Amino acid sequence: MPMTRVMDNADKVFGSHHKRWTDERGVKYYGTYIIVAAPYDVHPYGSNVETSLGTGIVLDTGAFAETNKDQIDIATAW
Repeated sequence: MPMTRVMDNADKVFGSHHKRWTDERGVKYYGTYIIVAAPYDVHPYGSNVETSLGTGIVLDTGAFAETNKDQIDIATAW
C-alpha cells in the first residue's frame, strides 16, 4: 500500500528527519517505530502502542475503526 500521504502528514507533525524504511519481513517503519493504523478515539494520532512486533506509532486510521475499536493494523509492504 502506498504510504505517501501518511508519511507526508507525519513529516509535517514530527519533522522530516525520521527515516522511512521497510524491514526484511515487509514491516514499515517511521524512525524506530512500526507504523500502525488505529481508531483515533482509542489511540490518538502520534501515540505509541505496543504490537506483537514492537512499539508502533499511530499514523493512520481506517474504515475498520468504526466497527472494531480494538484493532490495530500494522503497515506492511505486502
